[in-house]
Amino acid sequence: MVIRKKKPVLINYEEREITHDAIEEFSAIKDFLIHTEEAFIYVYHSQFNYVAGQDSNLSRAEAIAHYGKDIEKWMRFFTSLRFKLVDKEKRLFQTERVVYTSLYGNDFHPVGTVGSIEDVVRTYGQHLGHPSFFDIEPNH
Repeated sequence: MVIRKKKPVLINYEEREITHDAIEEFSAIKDFLIHTEEAFIYVYHSQFNYVAGQDSNLSRAEAIAHYGKDIEKWMRFFTSLRFKLVDKEKRLFQTERVVYTSLYGNDFHPVGTVGSIEDVVRTYGQHLGHPSFFDIEPNH
């Protein structure tokens, strides 16, 4: 058993749902989860989905059909995109994408400008699952 201090989540239900709906509608990722933690909204994609669209992306049903029902027991999920709440009063978010810094290292770096969750998730979420994802230049 692991006991941790409960951390407040600053993201509301509506912002989480907006993110889910936009990723579902605009990205090529077919199997994903939305996770909120403190001031962040994370988009996790399954191991059968590729952030830059290197191979075809599988839905959960397609993965089960191909690998069997037990696949759900050992599926892995990764995150490459997150949205950080930077202004609590105005509810403004900064998009951050993963940047690979070495063979085993990666970190999140801000991209684009701050905006409403609707604007930033639509602008950057559409690149998930497409080669254009790594064309998004991190801010300097």
